[in-house]
Amino acid sequence: MAFSYPRKQTVIIFIVCIVAVGATAYYVLGDKSDAISNGKIEVLTATAPEATPIISANDNWKEEFVNASALTKASVKNTPPPEEATLTGRFGSDFFIKYIGLQQSGQLSNAAIATQNYEDVVDNALAAEQPILYKLKDVHVVPDSIPNALETWKTGIVRALSLYTWTQNEGMIARDAVERQDPDVLKKITPIISGYSKIIAALKSTPAPESVSLTMVDLINAFSTLQFSAQSFKAITADPMRGMVAINSYTTGSKALMNALQDAGNALDEAGVDLQVNSLVMDVPFRY
Repeated sequence: MAFSYPRKQTVIIFIVCIVAVGATAYYVLGDKSDAISNGKIEVLTATAPEATPIISANDNWKEEFVNASALTKASVKNTPPPEEATLTGRFGSDFFIKYIGLQQSGQLSNAAIATQNYEDVVDNALAAEQPILYKLKDVHVVPDSIPNALETWKTGIVRALSLYTWTQNEGMIARDAVERQDPDVLKKITPIISGYSKIIAALKSTPAPESVSLTMVDLINAFSTLQFSAQSFKAITADPMRGMVAINSYTTGSKALMNALQDAGNALDEAGVDLQVNSLVMDVPFRY
């Protein structure tokens, strides 16, 4: 793999810096700038608007009270729920709060303390959303004593991995979208996400002998992590912070996939069974 870890760390640090500045600026100025540009912020005058009573002083006050109550209920019912904050928005908020806290406590000039606080914000952002992780109970485990159990397991793995048909991984597509400044390129990730779902379903339905059941869990979780990464990459235009989550998840998922495939190959090799899988799955996930 030509993309070394120091280089990946540099890319991640660069993305963190860009996202941190952008997210903080969005949190502090975003709503105000939009309101100013749209003419929504007006200068308040000293003259208060004339108050309009909800219920007039006449004999029909009961009818008006009922109508006013119904109007209030209808208004509340038709009010849309507030939009859920994006990861970028939450990161910007947390980053801004940390910055103000350090400034007010006089610790902003302490490089060690400031760095630790900012690293905590980044770590919290990365941990805020996680892939689905499967457990042993989610795997179709069978006794080792079943005839040809390992051979059947190998056949199931080969069949599942044959569903990996794309020649460009999600990280490459996201990078291409950023370089071209064309969010439509991210649509290429949609069939990849669907492909991961099919692979996971196929692996979960494959009978795994008890002796290799944990390896099967690791293999499924590797693809689940890669799928989560693909979903995060696809969302970077609406939620830029998801890009950092995607890079972190992709690194974790590709490592886990390599380890799981090696463990599966070793287990089968010890039993005299040869594992030959789709060449794409041994190449494309590890391109950078």
